[in-house]
Amino acid sequence: NYFHGDAVVPIFVGKKLRGKGLAVAMSRELIELAFNSLRLHRLTTFYREDNAATKAILSKFGFVEEGRRREAWYSEGTHKDLVQVGLLKTEWTEIREAVISATAPKGQISLTIRRES
Repeated sequence: NYFHGDAVVPIFVGKKLRGKGLAVAMSRELIELAFNSLRLHRLTTFYREDNAATKAILSKFGFVEEGRRREAWYSEGTHKDLVQVGLLKTEWTEIREAVISATAPKGQISLTIRRES
């Protein structure tokens, strides 16, 4: 919602590509794009309660739990909670340098964001 300065950012990596640092690289680039180029005020995303890898990545980038959608995701025969997390631009500004330094690619990942005219 550009009027309010809020965007929902999906961060998903297919099973075959997991464990290569793509989610970290995508998160870093999406956050930078959102706050620097798009001038958004906050970001929101969701993850399934049992997804420890996503929780760890989002925590590393400063996302804070804001709520839950109880049993909103059906997987493998059971309903699971969706956790809603958010990141404010002011929070990102405070931790940005440390997070960028700690998550810098080590040569194996290169992302290009193309902007359509």
